[in-house]
Parts: sequence; structure tokens; C-alpha cells
Amino acid sequence: MLFTPITKSQGTVTDIDGNTYRTVSIGNQVWMAENLRTTRYNDGTTLLSGLPDDEWAITTEGAYAVYPHGNVKGIYSKAEMVKAYGKLYNWYSVVDESRLCPKGWRVPSDDDWRNLVFYLIATYNLSNEWEDIKGIGNALKSYRQVETSPFEDYAGNLLEHPRWNYSHNHYGTDKFNFSALPAGGRYSKGVFSHIGNAALWWSSTEKSNTHAWGRSIGYYHGGIYRFSAKKNIGFSVRCLQN
Repeated sequence: MLFTPITKSQGTVTDIDGNTYRTVSIGNQVWMAENLRTTRYNDGTTLLSGLPDDEWAITTEGAYAVYPHGNVKGIYSKAEMVKAYGKLYNWYSVVDESRLCPKGWRVPSDDDWRNLVFYLIATYNLSNEWEDIKGIGNALKSYRQVETSPFEDYAGNLLEHPRWNYSHNHYGTDKFNFSALPAGGRYSKGVFSHIGNAALWWSSTEKSNTHAWGRSIGYYHGGIYRFSAKKNIGFSVRCLQN
């Protein structure tokens, strides 16, 4: 089963490293339709990378990591991993919302994410309930999902990463061409986890001295949820046009 998106990709945007991203218009917002992959701020400053677990846990500088590809079926190199899922950034890299993204774009605030949710509820009668198959999360997910063994999607295509883990009810429809994929994260002690299970994005909004707000979509439920996490965790970033 294939799904016809309501919205069309509107164009592309290119970051300082030369990476080009599809973009999509949803209401009055224009989003990247892929996770950020840059190694540099838009002023040319290089972010920290390659940090071992102990340094990742304590740095308060902007840093990124790449999920290890060794145990990810169908991905055979670091470059393929970055192309499929993007990079994982700590919150210190997004605190200046207009510095990490391409010029004219920003890391979305907590209010920007909230506005997206409210728009989809009001305009398309979607819900943000955990068990609702018509939930916003399912509408934003890529339709690439494991359906049967071996990896197969609803169109009957054998499917390896990038893709969602199996859920009988909460498969993605990609109704808006947002194409969310479950890149997982790098956590406080440096451990990588949740690839295939969860799409996790930072907002630029601080909650406290140690935590900031983000949004998540999981393979086993239909919504998109607000969470707070420690600032030294690495999550994906989706940029929003100013």
C-alpha cells in the first residue's frame, strides 16, 4: 500500500558543507524534510566530533556524533549512515537557534513544534493520542517500515535501513512529505540507542540549567510527544525556515 502525500516538497536548501536537503511546506511553516548533516556552524566554525564516551558526557560545547553503522542492517559505512539518518547533535550546538542551520533557517523552538501540532489537529482532524492510528506521528513518519520478515514494506519491497521497526497499527503514511525516520540518539554516557525505534529532535528552547525540550515519534504509537532531556544527549535536528 502506497500513500499519496497531501503536500508536495517545495524545494531544497543547502548547508555550509554543501549538503542539500528537501524541504516541505506545512501550513505557514517550511521544514527540512531530512535530518541535518552539517559539520559546521553557518559562520564556518567546526563543531566538535569524534568524542569518546567520557568526553561526550561532560562537554558543554556544540558537538555531533554519528550512529555506529556496524550493527545496522543495510548500512555499510559512516557516510551511508549520515546520508540515511543525519547526525546527532547535543543541545549546546542548537542553543543559538540561527547558527547551526543554513542562513535564513533556524532550529525550531518549542512553540514552533507546538504550532505544527496544533495546525495538523485543526486542519486535518488528526489526533495526538497514543493509540490513535490517525495520529500526527503516523502522518509524519516515512512509510518505510518493516512489515514481515525479512524486511518488507507495505508495497512488498524488501526493506533495510533507513526504516521503522515493525508496528501492526502505527505504520507511517508520510501524509505531508515530512518523512520522519528513527535515527535514535546518543545518550549522556555516550551510549547509542533506539535506531529503528524513535525519531528524536531537539528544540532550541531550554527547560532548566541541565535540560531542554524536544519532540519524539515512536514506532509503537501514533503521536508526536514533547519531552525534556539532558543537554548533553545527541538528537536529530530539523531546521525551519525563518
